Amino acid sequence: MIRFISNKDYNQYELINQYNFGAHLANPFIHGLTNDGMAYILYQYIHPEAEIIHIATHPQYVRQGLGLEMLYNLQKTLPPASTILCEVDSHNNPAIGLYKKFGMQQYNVRPQYYDNGHDALCMKKIVV
Repeated sequence: MIRFISNKDYNQYELINQYNFGAHLANPFIHGLTNDGMAYILYQYIHPEAEIIHIATHPQYVRQGLGLEMLYNLQKTLPPASTILCEVDSHNNPAIGLYKKFGMQQYNVRPQYYDNGHDALCMKKIVV
């Protein structure tokens, strides 16, 4: 089950964020946090698009289905004909696999988008 983050969850959110991205996010948009506090999704919704900014799991809980659960819960909150968008590092095979399993398809590539020189794969899924 995914729920919106409340003030009492902020420390757990920061911990997961530090593990995965090494930095504090100054301006979060909309958050969903798993009930056990071990994963979160950060996205921005501007009708008709929901753009995933970050999706992260505590290292001890990776590959247990939390990411997929959060994606499906995000999808449930959106009206029909919405589009879910994300960008993912072309070398991040676990994330690419997660998004494909969720039904997202690549629609564009941004060459050398990341600081490490990797391309960004632009992916999307239309909510029906």
